[in-house]
Amino acid sequence: MASGISNWVHEKGNVKEKDLLALERAKKMEQNLKKNGYRWIKINARLQTFVPCDENGKPTLEGERKIAMLKESQNIK
Repeated sequence: MASGISNWVHEKGNVKEKDLLALERAKKMEQNLKKNGYRWIKINARLQTFVPCDENGKPTLEGERKIAMLKESQNIK
């Protein structure tokens, strides 16, 4: 693990109030989608996507379509 890694953007003062508000809105949106059955699905070791899933935790048809589109755009087989 690399030592000395920090949040250099925050240290330089580039994070504004609007950025923090947008982050809060995104967190609220993610929580609402989680309540409606969305889950993070791991595509590979470094890539995940947030897709709708059924009661068993498997992606729905729309979720499978989104996964396929992501794999195609990233050239993942």
